[in-house]
Amino acid sequence: MTAAVTPTESKPLSDQGQHWLIAGRWNVQALSTKGEVSRRQRLLRSVPSSASWAIDPNTVLDSVGAQLLWHRWQAKVPEGLSLTESQATLFEMMATKSPEHKPTPATDSFEWLRRLGAALLLGIHHGRQLLGLTGGLALDFLALLARPLHGPWREISAQVFRAGAQALRLATDQAVNEIAQWIAKVRQPLK
Repeated sequence: MTAAVTPTESKPLSDQGQHWLIAGRWNVQALSTKGEVSRRQRLLRSVPSSASWAIDPNTVLDSVGAQLLWHRWQAKVPEGLSLTESQATLFEMMATKSPEHKPTPATDSFEWLRRLGAALLLGIHHGRQLLGLTGGLALDFLALLARPLHGPWREISAQVFRAGAQALRLATDQAVNEIAQWIAKVRQPLK
């Protein structure tokens, strides 16, 4: 790999004609400058997807810079890319340690307050519905007391009769079974 022009810090990525050359510092110190990560991500996105890549052997690369390149390369090292031993080790580690899933979003420090507010609003909603049901029952009961002849006595009587008839049938069935068992015991000869 021969590079005609060695990029400076202001050019960590440059088009060398046949390939795009990554050079300079791709480590935490270089990327900790405000806006530097966004700037390099924009530079990486501007490279055509069919481009070939080269990394200068003198490039200072750590896991943070490698992560930027790894995401641009869609979690695989481009074919034909020559790497130093330390760079190859770094990308091998990224290939084996890369999570299969997306990282969990940062927790919201006010989530507990939102949940408390939602529970409070739900409690108020249920309270209003309970008050409406209880009020409706009280109004219906007062209307029944005011005009007892207009009450649903026939329906109430039919339901009481039906419940009583079912209970009587169950009770008589149980009594008949108990009597039958007693008679069977009495008829058995004593040993």
